[in-house]
Amino acid sequence: YDPEYLTSYEIGWKSQWLDHRLTLNGAVFYYDYEDLQLSSFAPNPDPTIVVLTVQNAGKVNIHGFELEMAAQVTDGLFAQLGVGYQSNEYDELEPSVPWSIDNVLPDAPEWTINMGLEYRHPLSDKGNLTWRLDGSYKSETYKDPQNEPDILQDDLFLLNARIVFDTQDERWQLALFCTNLTDEKYITRGLHFTDFGFTNHY
Repeated sequence: YDPEYLTSYEIGWKSQWLDHRLTLNGAVFYYDYEDLQLSSFAPNPDPTIVVLTVQNAGKVNIHGFELEMAAQVTDGLFAQLGVGYQSNEYDELEPSVPWSIDNVLPDAPEWTINMGLEYRHPLSDKGNLTWRLDGSYKSETYKDPQNEPDILQDDLFLLNARIVFDTQDERWQLALFCTNLTDEKYITRGLHFTDFGFTNHY
């Protein structure tokens, strides 16, 4: 397969407000891919063999925006929020590629949101205790270029928590954390084997 080329355009801004207690940043972008490389499973004359192949899919454009905010609400309370939107489409599709020009790219959610809330509490002269909660959201995501619905990941929200104790001199730190606090099950990767009549979810 041929090399992949990307021409990217981006414009944005960074700003601080309220005596540097509020940060507002943003950007809009446009990415133009030529000979985009995508991997997929291809048919094989021997039905007992599955072939993983890389192909130049064609020309693809991706456009969207990103916004982020960080605020020192009080001396101990800090809040953060980020929002991203992106849309992608094929401008041209190579005839040999086994999927539709109307498909979207794999692992490319339309909307992403991340948020965090942190509270730092002093413990007299012993140190500081910091409580933090983080959340992340992704809209539905296809896991292959063919956009097979049986390996589609639906909208997903994940929650993480963290408690940190820092000594007064900041030389030592003890942290307790939990990822995926609500124990969500979600697809990180999916394989669709049409010829074999089954799919794999990781």
